Amino acid sequence: MIFYKIKILEGYLKLIDFGISKIIENRTSTIAGTPIYMAPEIILGKCYAFCIDFWSIAVCMYEFFCGCVPFGECMDDPLDIYTSILNDEIIFPKYVYDNEFKDLILSLLDRNTLSRFSNLNQIKAHKWFECFDWVINIYT
Repeated sequence: MIFYKIKILEGYLKLIDFGISKIIENRTSTIAGTPIYMAPEIILGKCYAFCIDFWSIAVCMYEFFCGCVPFGECMDDPLDIYTSILNDEIIFPKYVYDNEFKDLILSLLDRNTLSRFSNLNQIKAHKWFECFDWVINIYT
């Protein structure tokens, strides 16, 4: 099991609960997880790689920052949530005025996999993170 610990300013963010995780050599097409955090390529049954996790992290960031999820907030039916993920525009609440945050989220939740951020260096280099002191420890 791998635990990622990311030091952010004065605290630590720990990503845990890898109960349904698996090692991906190249690509996979497994459909598993909570619908509101799934990337479009999972929903569409396309093969995908590790970078789909950045989509899920962006949904979490949006949720932490905005207080709701970007897609399917008031929906219970997974099919409705999938339709929202595939079609709905990302709308930020009026009280979210941080344009760098908005740009980061839009870069991570881009449905076009060719223009979506696809590696950690792109994310770390984004202006929203310019004051963050990144220390990454990987425990196996």
